[in-house]
Amino acid sequence: MNLKLTAISKYCTFAGVSVHIKRVAVQRCTLIRNAITRSEVEHLIGSLEEDGCERFAVIVRLLAKTGGRISEVIRITKQDISRGYVDMQTKGKVRRIYLPDTLADELAPFLDKLRPGDVLCRNRFGRQITARGVGKMLRQFAERYGIPPEHVHPHAFRHFYAVEFLKQNPNVALLADTLGHSDINTTRIYLRQTEEQQRAEITRTVNW
Repeated sequence: MNLKLTAISKYCTFAGVSVHIKRVAVQRCTLIRNAITRSEVEHLIGSLEEDGCERFAVIVRLLAKTGGRISEVIRITKQDISRGYVDMQTKGKVRRIYLPDTLADELAPFLDKLRPGDVLCRNRFGRQITARGVGKMLRQFAERYGIPPEHVHPHAFRHFYAVEFLKQNPNVALLADTLGHSDINTTRIYLRQTEEQQRAEITRTVNW
């Protein structure tokens, strides 16, 4: 709505018409919606591996353990995993994504099948999968394994990474660097809780 009001205001200024248009006040959301949980991530990975969908189990692990954007994750290669980090150029900037040792250990059987320069996120023909292809398949797997589809999309895992990171390490500045946020206030969004978490916290706290 505000974008449309801005467009109208700009046009009126261009046309020489004096007009004052008041913007619609927008309340900042104080909770997280459609967040994927740790149990859902573990259920998804376990189900994929059990069904022999190794390629997508690898993709989910990469999304959940790097905090990378899907456009970055699909470019990660075997040699990046061996090095422990990858430098990505995105939106005109270069940022470093660290790849934890635990990820390398979990992916070892899959990595043994690849050459150093091979990407890990592959389609059925062995070529680099597209971001759209990942999103489409994740929705299908979510429905197959009984996970709310709105919880299972590429960006949900970036959010999952941030939430789980802050549980282990409260260093918001480090997380901001890891996620490639130029403004730390963007990162602070991940400090918010889901509606269910907020309700549980209030119930636990209000005991008088």
